[in-house]
Parts: sequence; C-alpha cells; structure tokens
Amino acid sequence: MKNVLKVLLLEDFQADITLAEREIKHSFPDADLLVTDNEAGLISALEQFQPDIVLSDYNMPAFTGMQALKIVIEKDPTLPFIMLTGSLNEETAVECMKAGAWDYVIKEHIRRLGSAMGHALKEKELRKEKIRIEEENKINHEKLKSIFNASTMGICHLINRVIIEINEAICKITGYSREELIGRNARFLYPDEEEYNRIGKIIAEMERDEIAETETIWIRKSGEPMHIYLSANHLNPADKQKGLIVTVMDMTSMKKTKELLREKENIYNSFVEASNDLMFIKDENKKYLIVNGATEKFFKRSMEEIIGKTDFELMSEEQASICLKSDERVINEKTIVVNYENIGKKVFETTKFPLTLSENRPGIGAIIRDVTEKHRNDLIMMVQYAIADAVLMAKTAHELYKIVKSVLNRLFDTSNFYVALYNPKTGMLSTPFLTDEKDNIQEWPAEKSLTGYLIHEKRPLLLKKKDIDDLAEKGLIKHLGSRSECWMGVPLINENNVLGAMVTQNYHDPDAYSLQDLDVFEIIANQFSIYLNLKRAEEEAKKLSTAVVQSPAAIVITDKDGLIEYVNPKFEEFTGYSFEEVEGKKPGILKSGFHPQAYYQELWSTITSGKIWQGEFYNRKKNGQFYWESARIAPIFSADGEITHFLGVKEDITEKKQMIEDLIAAKEKSEESDRLKSSFLNNISHEIRTPLNGIIGFIELLTAPGTTMEELQEYIEVIKDCGYQLIDVVTETVNYSMIESGQEKAVYRMFDVNRMINNLYRQYEDKNKNPEINFILVNSISEAEKEVLTDETKLKQIINNLLSNAFKFTEKGEVSLMCERRENELCFRVSDTGIGIAPENHEFIFEKFTKVESDKSQLFRGTGLGLAICKAYTELLNGRIRVESELGKGTVFHVTIPIKN
Repeated sequence: MKNVLKVLLLEDFQADITLAEREIKHSFPDADLLVTDNEAGLISALEQFQPDIVLSDYNMPAFTGMQALKIVIEKDPTLPFIMLTGSLNEETAVECMKAGAWDYVIKEHIRRLGSAMGHALKEKELRKEKIRIEEENKINHEKLKSIFNASTMGICHLINRVIIEINEAICKITGYSREELIGRNARFLYPDEEEYNRIGKIIAEMERDEIAETETIWIRKSGEPMHIYLSANHLNPADKQKGLIVTVMDMTSMKKTKELLREKENIYNSFVEASNDLMFIKDENKKYLIVNGATEKFFKRSMEEIIGKTDFELMSEEQASICLKSDERVINEKTIVVNYENIGKKVFETTKFPLTLSENRPGIGAIIRDVTEKHRNDLIMMVQYAIADAVLMAKTAHELYKIVKSVLNRLFDTSNFYVALYNPKTGMLSTPFLTDEKDNIQEWPAEKSLTGYLIHEKRPLLLKKKDIDDLAEKGLIKHLGSRSECWMGVPLINENNVLGAMVTQNYHDPDAYSLQDLDVFEIIANQFSIYLNLKRAEEEAKKLSTAVVQSPAAIVITDKDGLIEYVNPKFEEFTGYSFEEVEGKKPGILKSGFHPQAYYQELWSTITSGKIWQGEFYNRKKNGQFYWESARIAPIFSADGEITHFLGVKEDITEKKQMIEDLIAAKEKSEESDRLKSSFLNNISHEIRTPLNGIIGFIELLTAPGTTMEELQEYIEVIKDCGYQLIDVVTETVNYSMIESGQEKAVYRMFDVNRMINNLYRQYEDKNKNPEINFILVNSISEAEKEVLTDETKLKQIINNLLSNAFKFTEKGEVSLMCERRENELCFRVSDTGIGIAPENHEFIFEKFTKVESDKSQLFRGTGLGLAICKAYTELLNGRIRVESELGKGTVFHVTIPIKN
C-alpha cells in the first residue's frame, strides 16, 4: 500500500493556503493536507495527524512561525520544517535557519515549494539514517567499551610505547591507578633497560598484520616482579602511527601453580601412602595395579601379594561379589559409583571412578573410607530426629514409648525394653510400657531393685550378669525376675528431679550393648525426660486452665499496661460483659464513680512495685446495677523478673456485705432494745411508784387530825387520779405484752362510731384542766354512716393514746380530733400545737420503749409504749398510721382503718 504524504500547513490567509495547496498537489498529488493557524491546532495535529512535513507562515495574527518551529523541534527534531514568508531579508533567513528551519520559501517564489519539500524529505531520510548509524556506533562503542572494561585480561593502547588508554584489569595487574599510568612511557614497568629494549625490538620487527607474542617481567607498584604474557598488534595496520593494542596476562600465579603442582605431586604420593583411606587402581580384568599402604593393611598383605590379584583371591566370595557389582558398573557405564558396603562389622563408603589406562584400556580407580563411626553417628542423629519428631507428634505417652523402642532397635537390641516411672511418695516403680520375653512385672518397690539402684545413682549403667551378681552380694540390690546376660539402663532426670528410668536388657548375649550404646541411650533418655516433664507441665497447665475457667471467682488477666487480655466465664456472668466487649479495655469500664481517683492510684502504685493489692470495689454491671466485689490483684513476672501481666481474682460480695450490714444493724438494734428495755424498766418503775407514793401519801393525810371536809374531798380526788394513772400504766404494759406474745386478736363487731368519738371527746374535755388548751372536735360522719364493723376496743385505744400524747406534750394552743368516713375506711386526724418531733426521729417513735428526748422530757410521764401500741393495733386492723411533725411546731397523726362489710 502506497504511503500518503501528510502535510501540515500553518497559514491564516486563504489565498496563500490555495497557492500552497496547488504547489503541494502538483508535486505530491496524493498528499494529505491539514491546515491550522494557532498553537492549539499545531499541538493537536502533531499528536493526532502526525505530519511528515510542516509548512508555516512566518507571521500570523495569534501565532508566529518561530513559535511553531520551536514546538515542532521539541516534539520531533527529525520532522522537516519549511518557513513560508511574503518577503525575507538576509537576517530573517539566518535567524530561521539557526533556529532549526530546514528551508525557507518566499511566497513570491511559491513554485519553489515542491522542490524545497522534496529536498527536505530526502534530507529527513538522510538525517534518520545518520541518527540510526550514530546510535549503532554508540551501541557498538558501548559494547566494545564494556568488553574492554569487563575483560579479565589487561588491555592497553600504546603510541610510541606511551600509555594512551587502559582497562581496569591493567590497574589490577600492576597495582597502579589509572591516573598513574595514562600518559607515561611503559619503561617504568620493566625491571631494567635491557628487557625494555628487548620487547621494543620485537615490536619494531613486527610485520604489518602480524601479532607479536612473548613473555616478559613487569614490576608491580609494590616492587614485586610479575611474569607477564604480552600479545601486541597494530591498531590500524595501514597507519602504524595509530599505535598498538597490547593484551597483558599475569602469568605469575600460573607459574606458581606449575611449581605447586610439581610440589603437590610429591605431596600427593606421600598423602596417598599416609592416608587411612584405601586407594587403589584396577585394570579391565578387575586385577589390582596400584595400592597404597592402607589397602595393604586392610588385606593384611604386602603390595606384591596384592598386585595382579582379584577380590575373589583376597576376600570371601560374598564380600568379593559385592565389590564386583560396583566394579562392573564403573567399567560398563563409565560413571562414578558411590555406595556403602558392609564388610564384617564395618561400613565402608566406596567411591569408584573410571580411568583410561595405557593403550586406551579401561580401568577403575577407588577411594574407600571406613565410615563405621560416621555411619553410626548419622544413625544416632537420625534416631534423635525421629524421637524429637515423635515427642512433638505422639498423641499419647504409650505411642511415644513404641516409637522410641522401634527407633532404638536400629542401633541396638530392644527386644526386652521397659520404661519405669518413679513415685517418690510411695517409693514404688510402675511400668506404663513393657515388652519382655520372660517377665511381666507391672509394679515393684524401688528399694533394693536394680532399677531403683539406677535411680539412686542418677547415672547410666551398663551391667553384665557378673556385675549384677556383685551388687546383689554387696546387699545393694535383690534379684527380681529373670536374670539377664547384659543390662543397660539410664535414669530419666529433669532439672535434678528423678522421673523414672529407661531400661533394655538381653537374656542371651553378654556383649549385646557397648559403652557407645550407653551414650546414645543416655541422649535419647534425656530427650524422653524432657517429654515427660513437658507432659506433666501440660497436665498441670490444663488443670490450672480448667480451674481458672471453672473458678467460682472472677478471673481477669491484663497486660502490663492494664489492658484486658483474658476474663473467665464467672466474670462474664456477674458483670454482664462478654470477653469480646472488654478485650483490650481497662477494668475501669466497671467503675461506678464511688471511689476517688486516689484509691485507684494507690492500687496501681502497689501492683507496679511488684506487691499484691487487696481491697474492695463498688462497681457497676453492664445493666447499670451496682455491686460490691472483693479483689486481690497481683503482678505476674517473667523469668527475668520483669512484670509482664497482672492477675485479678474477684468475688461478688454484695450479699455478704449486705448480710454484714444487716447483722450490724440487728446488733445495734438489739443493743438499743436492751437499752430501751432498761430505760423502760426504770421508767415503768418510776411510773408505778409515783402514783403509789401519791396514794400512800394522801391516805396518810386523810388520817391527819384537823383535816377539813374540803381537804378530805381534795385528797380523795388526788388518790383517785393516782389510781387511774396506775391503771393506765398497767394497762399499757399488759396490752403490749399481749401484742408481743401474739395473743392479741382483733374482735370485730358492729358499733356506733359517733358515740365512741363523742365519749372520748367528753372524757378529754373533762380531763383538760389547762385553760390555755382549746380542744376541738370535727366529725363529718353522718348518722347514716355511723354503724361500722371493726374492733371498737382497739380503735378506741388508738385514738385515746394519740389524744393522751397530744394533751401531754401541749402546754398551750389547741388539740383537735377530726373524723370522717371515706367509702370503706374510717379516717382520723389527731393534731396538736405542742413541742413537735424532729424529722430524723419520725421512724423511731413507733418502736417499743421509745420516748423522744427533749429539753422538757422530764416534765412528761409515760411508759414509751403508747405509740408502739397504736402502730401494732393499727396493723392488726389492717390500717395505716403516719406522722407529720416538726420540732416546736406541733404534731399531726393520721390513722386510717378499713371497715369490714
């Protein structure tokens, strides 16, 4: 497909556009023309249209050709740019060409546009090709430079033997820096003038295309001589003035290596003879050609007795057959063969390799090492790993015992194997694992037993039958069970605590076990002891974990900053918070605001100092309920003695605390009751003696001579008053005694409540001798409502006691009795303007033996049972009684009694 020439024209004048387009189409009929006259259009065209050439007017109303030229060069310096102008002086032309224009065309000579464009497009291709070549040259130069610098051989450029350029390898070879070498004659590198001239002569005689090669001596900067291999050729064979390229190789180490090789050859021969490894060479018939001293020692024959013989002539057929298989593999497969061969009780690591003998005959070289000890150590290591894995993976101790027995059997006989655990409290040994061909003893006393002796000694024991008999003769042990020919045991000890023992025995072979076996057995036993201790620790941890989870107390564990990491179910139960809700938070989430901040600061100061804090909290549950808890908070220490966590053990003591408070209150009440009883007895004694004394005194006055009738009448009235007073005291005492004993019952009958009220009113109206007290009765019970069903006697006693107190504690003012009936209730209100009762004493006045003290208490008589009887009778009639009073402002009692139908 033919490429279409894309032309971008920057022009604002339509006539010029038409002329330019005509010339473009004339020279390039298929050209695609795009016209614009502003900067935005230019930038867009460069991005979208991607022109092959740009034509631009020199001057446009909003844009200049020089601005356009700058934008095009920044975008693509290889894009041809031709300036079009109406007139152009020499300075403007120079300016355009210096700025980067490829050509300029005067609009008067527009016919030159086609040729100018053709020339510019050809120049574009030439410039692109030039750029491509320059890029290739640059890449090639960089590659050559990289090769030059990366070469491990020294390379230098010399002109007249003066150093012009070098690579890094030259610096490394000579020890000189680049600055110390460049520009200097190479003479300083040679040990003397003679050697310098010799090399110069070789170079001078070198033909045009020849490469001169020679060895010489250079001197390193340190003064050390070097063996150097030089290779020189002309940089430009046609022009020798361009100088030489000299390749330099340091042969010093190679020379030393050759000398070392000769030395090592002698050492090798000595080494082969001195080696404990068997070294030999066999021919294609598997006959020995060369052997070393170790091979002679192995066969217990001299070199002369071995050379020319095969293995079948030197060892048993079985052993020789094993060797023959590996020999044939080396010959047939021409490969190195490495394997392990058991010869007798020994294990050999055999390395055999193919050799080429004289006349191109195949041969066999061999190095054979006795690895019996190494093999055993590897096996021991494997056993240790296997048991270590078993310790981690075994689900039960019995499973581990089986694995240990099986793995140990690879090292020595464990047909009769047992693990015995020691109980220091009972002194007994028991076998959780036992395999024995003769005995099946599950439990026995440690004392005087061979296993017990092993535990007592706390060291591994390897005993033969005679050794066991000697211990028995000395009285150190007693024979128990079948006697073995060889017995090996190790105590299971962890941190100096004896856990038990691990034992294996053989009933047939006295040499069944060795001291090496004992060492291995001890290592395995140590691992097993760690496992047992770990299991015990796990069991203890499990018990502790279960105890924490199931603890009846709340357990809280925080980090050292006091952030909660664990709470047990009991905490969740009595706080209402789940673990997820408190995790990462501080226990202060439970604060109720009851305790001051200093209380918590003292707590934190105590536990962060490493001490235990014990106290009580008044906290709040999630549901807002308050509760008391006792707490004991202690720090948890790391092995280094650093505090890592805090442990809190808490108990809800709300009920306990309430019980204690109730007991204290009951005790105080009991003590108060005792005090009141004493006060009552003293008071009742006084209240009884006072009227009796009055009666007795006035009776004596009655018999006094000269007493007038008026006086006699007055004395009789006093005696009568004293008698009534005495009756009141006895009546109150008897009544309350009946209440306390539970014998007082309500007796319901119909009666006229108005009549009872009027009688009480007349009774106290008559008794009232104080003219300063006005007694008022307000009764709103109608004639139709006056018949009621309740206990008249007890109701009358209630009102009577209240009226009696009202008159007793009122010096002046008024006493009032108000009565009304509300549906099925009788309501009474007894009020006075007397001394009153302080509000803090309202709750006590209805208790037995209680008399509210005041400054005038000595003026008022009484038993302290009146109001207690009122309350008891009111409750007996299922009624209610309450008081309203303030000190010095009088008192009002309200009594409400239900009426039965």
